[in-house]
Amino acid sequence: MKFYTLIIAQIFVVFSTIYSQNTWERTNGLNSERIYSLAVNSSGDIFAGTDTTHYTFRSTDNGTSWINIGTDIRLDTMMTTQIFIKPSGEILISTLDHKLNGGIFHSTDNGITWSNLGYTGASTSIALNSQEHMYISTFNNSVHRSTNIGNSWVRFGNEQGLTDPNTTSIIINSNDHIFVGTISSGVFRSTNNGDNWIQINQGIDSSSYHVLSLAVNSSGHIFAGTSGGGVYRSTNNGDNWVPINQGLAGEGKYIRSILINPNSIIFAGTAAGVFRSTDNGDNWTQLILGLTNSDVYSLSGNSDGYIFAGTANGVFRSINPLPVELSSFTLKQMTDKIQLNWVTKTEVNNYGFEILRFAQNDKLGWNKIGFVQGNGNSNSPKYYSFDDKNLRSGKYSYRLKQIDTDGQYEYSKVIEVNLDSPMKYELSQNYPNPFNPVTTIQFSIPEAAEVNLSVYNILGEEVAVLINELKEAGIYTVNFNATELNSGLYVYKLSAGNYSETKKLMVIK
Repeated sequence: MKFYTLIIAQIFVVFSTIYSQNTWERTNGLNSERIYSLAVNSSGDIFAGTDTTHYTFRSTDNGTSWINIGTDIRLDTMMTTQIFIKPSGEILISTLDHKLNGGIFHSTDNGITWSNLGYTGASTSIALNSQEHMYISTFNNSVHRSTNIGNSWVRFGNEQGLTDPNTTSIIINSNDHIFVGTISSGVFRSTNNGDNWIQINQGIDSSSYHVLSLAVNSSGHIFAGTSGGGVYRSTNNGDNWVPINQGLAGEGKYIRSILINPNSIIFAGTAAGVFRSTDNGDNWTQLILGLTNSDVYSLSGNSDGYIFAGTANGVFRSINPLPVELSSFTLKQMTDKIQLNWVTKTEVNNYGFEILRFAQNDKLGWNKIGFVQGNGNSNSPKYYSFDDKNLRSGKYSYRLKQIDTDGQYEYSKVIEVNLDSPMKYELSQNYPNPFNPVTTIQFSIPEAAEVNLSVYNILGEEVAVLINELKEAGIYTVNFNATELNSGLYVYKLSAGNYSETKKLMVIK
């Protein structure tokens, strides 16, 4: 049955879930079908491919009902291994049968009519590069490319370095680098449109060389789902891989499909249901409540927020959303602080957000640096902000920990900033000036130094010492409270190493 293990990497019965949800319900139709592939077009129509005894189906109502499509060609005898929808709306499907026949078919009228694109072998997956050149992975016939909409094909195999002809999945990143998963040789990569290939398995255990699925996120990180070895991630274009299986175990490490949604949340379809990661794969949570068949083959999502999961028996849709749908999380580097900004699309029982920071040289890991109260329940956008002040030079990472009123929580994606060391000593004018009773003084030092910042009256008498200690290179902000001082003109002085500078400030009461 090893042949069918290969195909399962591309096959899916349909269940659906809202992005970031953790409860499922069965939808009407296809309840006894084994759906091997799923895709959603820009209009929200869902396409589901079945096994060799049925057809390809389409739903226009989020999976509530389905109609047969493609009955005018041999799709009734083919297993639909993948459905790929081009930006133009044209539908491409890869197919095969038990005799290792198959082909690539396409439809330009939303699945009403179909025609063959010239390839008649057992195909398993489809990908397009930026020039819309078509690449297909195949069973027992390596990888093929067409640069003329399927009129002719070029095969890449052992002569080009692709030594395993049994290819299971194919993806192309934003640099047009091609990645192929194989049945027994791990992952291969081509950086020149398929003309040459190299095997890239550094970090992948040899027992996990059966790669069932591949995906790439918006940061260019590549994820490989394996047959029993769980998920591997590469952050350097496949040069190295690390296993990311915290929360995955047993059948949950049999990864048939990987879906990454627009918020960088990762879903994995496994032999033990659906798993979700909100921290780039570092940790996984099983989403199985209501999923009466946990044999999941495929995942797809639409703009309404539903995720559709292919199983061995029927279509399901999630019904219980997590508290918050985060639509953006960004940072802004300002003169004296880092400003974090985020927006929620909807909220349910949202208690609030912990702000977590990781400094490059901090051995303590992630630290909580603040908390922002949530809005409870809302179906309209809500805007949040948090300022992180008094930072030294260096690299900082931030993420949000969203907590609901029941104590459940989810992590946001990670965003980073690199604060370079200041190039010179500088003492800025206090603001506001004049002031009563508090003003802010900012200074920068390009290297570690003993720093003294003091305030003097017009007679030269010291009236306040604000800083007197060793400081690392960086930009610093100090608040000065003049409650105990009389109105009048004062001088503040910065001394650091051989540098010294003074400026005037005015207290008005």
